[in-house]
Amino acid sequence: MDKPIALAISVVLVVAAMAAVGAIMWTQITNAQEDIDDLNPYGGITNETVCEAAGGTWDGTGKKCDE
Repeated sequence: MDKPIALAISVVLVVAAMAAVGAIMWTQITNAQEDIDDLNPYGGITNETVCEAAGGTWDGTGKKCDE
């Protein structure tokens, strides 16, 4: 009778641990996505023509593309 109870408890603990890990991962991924969204999406463009074609604004003095 003790083995089925121990098995049930271990299954519940494993499921709870997996849920906790999933929640932590979800939070980390969500925070990372927010950080990515805060960055300038045109930051890597270093060519005026490409910048304007992508919809950005070319900053000739800093040689960079802005939103």
